[in-house]
Amino acid sequence: MIEAILISGPKNALDVSVGSARTCYSSKIVSPEKTSSWSKKTDLAKDLYKAGHHTTLQHTHFTFMLSNVSRLSVWRFFHSHRFYNSDQQSQRYVKIDGNTFYIPDNMSDKDKNVLQALHQTLSSKYNEICEILEKDFQKSENRVERNIANKKAMENARYIFPQNVKTNLYHTVNLSTLLRYYSVKSSIPDATQEIEEIVEKMIESLLVYSPELKPLFDQVDLLDRKEVRSYYPEKEIPYYDGVCLKNNSCHQVLPEKNKYSFYMNEGGVSALFNQPESEYHFTFDFAISLSADAQDQRHRAAMGVRPVLMDILKEINKKDFENRIYVPDAIEKNDTAKKIYFEAIWEIYKVMQEIESVDYKPYLIPNGFKIMVSETNNFQDFVHKAQKRLCLNSQEEIRRLTENMVNDFNRALAYEKHPLLVPPCVMRFKENVRPYCPEGDRFCGIKEWKKEKYSV
Repeated sequence: MIEAILISGPKNALDVSVGSARTCYSSKIVSPEKTSSWSKKTDLAKDLYKAGHHTTLQHTHFTFMLSNVSRLSVWRFFHSHRFYNSDQQSQRYVKIDGNTFYIPDNMSDKDKNVLQALHQTLSSKYNEICEILEKDFQKSENRVERNIANKKAMENARYIFPQNVKTNLYHTVNLSTLLRYYSVKSSIPDATQEIEEIVEKMIESLLVYSPELKPLFDQVDLLDRKEVRSYYPEKEIPYYDGVCLKNNSCHQVLPEKNKYSFYMNEGGVSALFNQPESEYHFTFDFAISLSADAQDQRHRAAMGVRPVLMDILKEINKKDFENRIYVPDAIEKNDTAKKIYFEAIWEIYKVMQEIESVDYKPYLIPNGFKIMVSETNNFQDFVHKAQKRLCLNSQEEIRRLTENMVNDFNRALAYEKHPLLVPPCVMRFKENVRPYCPEGDRFCGIKEWKKEKYSV
């Protein structure tokens, strides 16, 4: 059962919001305590919301524990915007069993039976692939890979699972974002019913804790599905692997050398102040699996346009479906594992054609299914993304994609030896900061900083 439990947040959220608004027109700061018993507090709060003065609602944050929600709802809704913070259960390090799948209560018994059978089949094939790959990783020349062979096996085998796999997460948002959640909860094109249920439970938990916020939610304009659906256009570009750099305005962004110390600061100082290079923007089009995209979208400063999954499925045939499936290297190299991998993919495709519930079909799209994303970065934020995703601890697919982005970017600006677009260990090596790897016990075992391509 889906759970959304409020575990942290101020009870005086309305006092803080209205106090901040009154301060704008006062010769002295107006504290929340002075606002608490003010007779016009609720009326002003409602007026501020309707007028669009939402900064006053962003001073307070609320943390929820979301349990038993699908990966589709997280990807489509909770992580598809900038104004949140989450820590989520990882499929790379947590084993998946046959019972962790989201199935709505109002689904027909026929569909439920078909899905239960599919989940058992997928779980069995997942275990088979894990067993095969674990043995392969135990033979690795990399000592660290040998030591975490079971985790590396899970990381690769998880690509066969669909988007209906349940997950758990901590999710923190401000009051303004919660009001927006409430406004669009019925309008999102994929996973609509589930998103409605999660948001309603979040707001219910919030209003039990702080009932004085109810007047704000009572006046929220609810959007219908058509209004928001138009914001998820299908990309009319050919499907391909790799990346395509476009809309590049970075031809004069050559940061000073020896700025490593600023960008590698472990406290994230480089994200606090905009540097001159932040004014230069560029856009990438690229193909990425849903699994890797769920990680890529966590780089919230890099905003991406993603398609409606339901629209993709309307006309897709078996060949197109196969062409969109990402195959991890570890599976590609093992014929037995690859055979089982595609057996699982075809089981999913067969069930997608069989079930009666049309709205549920996006939940069945496997992690390995690739979509087209159009993503815009500024240079400063891209430096941060490159550092994090060029690290060899990063998941294989997103690391390779980032490498392709960096290479494309460097070729476009004709400076392949740019000093900032390097993994964090290389940066620390160049600044002689020890240990070179900042990951501690999670060191990948590969001395990336010794590679010739980083010798300049």
